[in-house]
Amino acid sequence: MVLIIVSGDIAFSGKAEQYTAASRFLESVRSTVKSEKDIPIHFVVCPGNHDCDFALSNKTRTLTLNGVRSDPSQFDDSVLETGAAIQAAYREFADSLHSPGETRVGDYIWSTHRFTIEGKEVAVDSINVAWCSNLHEEPGSLIFPHERYASRLNEVSDLRISVLHHPLNWFGQSSYRPFRELVRSLANVVMSGHEHVGGVGEDVHSDSGHSAYIEGRVLQSDKPSKDSSFNVAILNLDEGTYLATRYEWTPEDLYCQTDVGSWSDFRSLPRKARNRFELSDSFAQLLCDPGGVFQSKGSPLTLADLYVPPDMQETVGGAEHKRILSTSVLEDASRIEGGVLLTGEEKVGATSILFTLFRTFHDRGLVPLYVRGADIKGFGEREVESALRKAVVEQYGSECVERFEQTSSTKKVLLLDDFDDGPVKSAVHRARLLAMVASRFPRFVVTANEVFDFDGSIRPHAEDSLKELRDFQILPMGYSLRARLVKKWFLRTAA
Repeated sequence: MVLIIVSGDIAFSGKAEQYTAASRFLESVRSTVKSEKDIPIHFVVCPGNHDCDFALSNKTRTLTLNGVRSDPSQFDDSVLETGAAIQAAYREFADSLHSPGETRVGDYIWSTHRFTIEGKEVAVDSINVAWCSNLHEEPGSLIFPHERYASRLNEVSDLRISVLHHPLNWFGQSSYRPFRELVRSLANVVMSGHEHVGGVGEDVHSDSGHSAYIEGRVLQSDKPSKDSSFNVAILNLDEGTYLATRYEWTPEDLYCQTDVGSWSDFRSLPRKARNRFELSDSFAQLLCDPGGVFQSKGSPLTLADLYVPPDMQETVGGAEHKRILSTSVLEDASRIEGGVLLTGEEKVGATSILFTLFRTFHDRGLVPLYVRGADIKGFGEREVESALRKAVVEQYGSECVERFEQTSSTKKVLLLDDFDDGPVKSAVHRARLLAMVASRFPRFVVTANEVFDFDGSIRPHAEDSLKELRDFQILPMGYSLRARLVKKWFLRTAA
């Protein structure tokens, strides 16, 4: 597969007719490559300041941007739409480049293009940092609503490339550090343009880990010169390596490889650490515990060897309407936003569900925390904080307590097991506890015994704090799921 990535300044002044010319040019590139080898070709573009039609700017836009620069808390949809309104022609052009085999998600500020290559997932982020550009740009003037896109860190891919026009030094104080950490934490490779100096290298940072960067130069200048260059990056997903080469226009009217801005050999692709919160050995072992002693050939059996996600039932629109889902859907973190309550019989496997969710979320870079109801000794803030701190120490180590407290709530997940086994028995106090959980953790899962009556005894005391919480009953295994369990057992023990 060939990805043709343009890191901004596709047009000169953001006019529709300029994108018509750009479309013809890109189509000619596609045709030329196709004539040499029939291979899928996709385009990913992001806007630069020259993709803004400043003739459409007005005092409303100027005042809006000045206001949000001085007070970033003002970020909302109306601010972003006002700032990006001068990119209308660019947006129409970018939408026209959608091709078969490509999936796009996101919005006009951050759009992610996803491709599947021989079973591997490749994600390319087109990040619109020019939405707030001015006609006369100055370093330190750009701002970005990084918190709006923090959930991108929860996404999983085999390779991620982030493309933005302005390098990070063009951002103001309020955006620079958090936006830098977000992009570098997310991407294996960061591509940028604007400054036209070119370069390739790698960054290692204690907060965001290891990432590579490729800086674009200029393909066609507005000056009457033949200064023109582009980069070719070869990424080998099987080997986990990459090679970056710059080609420059020469007096012989040819593009030739240059050693400047190139690497002559393949290098290992920077790997993004799955999680900066490493599990303690004892808790990692607990997560793998299958819940009994089993005889098998080879290595000991683990929970993952035998686990089959049970089904759960949700009451929708009254007791007469039942919806049955697999508990595996909870592995999508968006499904537990606002909270999920799982009730069921003894030994129905609620703890195994939570352990499996813990491992899944942790592998995806989230910071899950497993807490037993019995560890919450009271219904006050101090008792809740004590239980959370105890869990952090047990699961990640005492050195991670402060880091956990400083981690954004968007990355945290609470898994509260056997909530009704704790010493707090009053419905009013239980409602207060769950409300405190909801205020600290946007995503959480609670388990309790089947006799736990949430709607009848808890919800009336919770006011609106638990209005998003969904209540499911874990169902005993039927014949189909039992057959899957037997098959897993047979395949594992017969190996």
